[in-house]
Amino acid sequence: MMPLRIMVGSDDPDSAEIMKRRLPLLGYHVGGIVHIDGQSGTQCLKRAKDVDLVFIEISNKGCKEKLSLAEQIKVDCKLPVAILAAFGDYDYSRETSIKESFGYIAKPYCYKEIESGIQTAICQFKIEAKYRELQIQAEKKVDDYKSKIEELNTAIRVLSKYQEDLNSEIMQSCIKKVREMIIPHIETLRMKCPRKEFKQFFDIMQDNLEKISDPQYKPFSDRIDLTVMEARVAELVQQGRSSKEIAYLLGITQRGVTFHRTNIRKKLNIHSSKTSLKSALDK
Repeated sequence: MMPLRIMVGSDDPDSAEIMKRRLPLLGYHVGGIVHIDGQSGTQCLKRAKDVDLVFIEISNKGCKEKLSLAEQIKVDCKLPVAILAAFGDYDYSRETSIKESFGYIAKPYCYKEIESGIQTAICQFKIEAKYRELQIQAEKKVDDYKSKIEELNTAIRVLSKYQEDLNSEIMQSCIKKVREMIIPHIETLRMKCPRKEFKQFFDIMQDNLEKISDPQYKPFSDRIDLTVMEARVAELVQQGRSSKEIAYLLGITQRGVTFHRTNIRKKLNIHSSKTSLKSALDK
């Protein structure tokens, strides 16, 4: 297995020489020593492409710029980076998150700390790389889910439109059949049976069929919770028929009609008012 190639970026020749001597003793290959200061790191970026890990030494002078360079190497060159703290008594982590982002080695750069800093840099780099990978995967899954949801919503809209068109087509077909196949026969019956008592039933039947044929018509049962008989009474009341006529047409007593009218008034919340039932039903 090839030894890890490490480049050292420093503005201190003595520190660079120490690392040049100690890294091989730990089994690593020195891939280059690059002089950097707070204003320039171009050469360091170019050389970083040929190594496996980079050491960046920071001191009071140009600290922020060198930390920025270290971050740039890690992101652009996709390499682990370890920070060499030139002054062991200066806590750089108070101002930055060095120890959370890079390997961290403080002077006097003993062997144990160098090895620990290298392994920390590699470990943190792998963790961040894995995190980025998982983040990309998660974002892709979210995008896939969004795409599938949008496709599903489109399918639902298409199906809803199809259902509406189908319902409308069925409704129009039913209306046409009622008008062509039933109402004409009622007219024929009306002529064949001219007796007055029959005429009332024919009128009711034709009136109700006309309502059924009207797409805008809504029966009372859609608006009020009425029983079947209450709905029949309500329809006749709305037509302006008297209780006597309603009793005759429905085959019940006038007392029964009064009972149903009272229940309808209660359900319309007009039981204790003087509002006429017909007026309330017409609203």
